[in-house]
Amino acid sequence: DYSVLGTVVRGAQLGRTLGFPTANLAVQNEQLPREGVYAVRVMKDGIIQPGVANLGKRPTVAGNDETRLEVHLLDYNGEDFYGEELEVWFVKLLREERKFSGLDALTLQIRSDAIDARGALRS
Repeated sequence: DYSVLGTVVRGAQLGRTLGFPTANLAVQNEQLPREGVYAVRVMKDGIIQPGVANLGKRPTVAGNDETRLEVHLLDYNGEDFYGEELEVWFVKLLREERKFSGLDALTLQIRSDAIDARGALRS
């Protein structure tokens, strides 16, 4: 599986308010896969953890022209890890990135994406 390294930076913390906190990774000079939502594996502190990631411009949230990599670690309830370096393996493309009618619709889709990611990572 293809992977990238990135440093966790502070974002707008919108994922946290939706119930899906994310690690926003600053990736530079990396060859990234196509934009979309992925089942991922994440190396943090030498431990590989399952996750779901969005790579793209977050079209539901206005004013975003830059590509971002946001990773939600499944079943992780630990502390924030700003400034730490993570390695993210892109295991399976779950869907294309798209714009939703609002945050409620986005939250429902993220729930579905997390379920799909779990299934993809089990197989």
